[in-house]
Amino acid sequence: MPRQESNVINDIFEYIRRTNTPPTEWYVGIAEDPQARLFDGHGVNKDVDYWIYRECITADAARRVELYVITHYQTDGGSGGGSDVSRFVYAYKKERHTREA
Repeated sequence: MPRQESNVINDIFEYIRRTNTPPTEWYVGIAEDPQARLFDGHGVNKDVDYWIYRECITADAARRVELYVITHYQTDGGSGGGSDVSRFVYAYKKERHTREA
């Protein structure tokens, strides 16, 4: 279910906080298909790595959330990716086996 921007930001930040890892060790992005992007694109291990995604109401809202998290929490990531239908914001803890490009 799509969520308000502030709820998505809070969900992602709270998840990161609960892992006891600094936000600087995380990557944030947007995608139309977050599972494909996380597990196929970035190489996140679904069973052992830390990861989260949330659906925003619009692609523009997802871009605003992405930029906010990157800017305010100093996560890795680059705004401007995704497409006009990328309504999901995802985050994962970077590991040796993940690909951030």
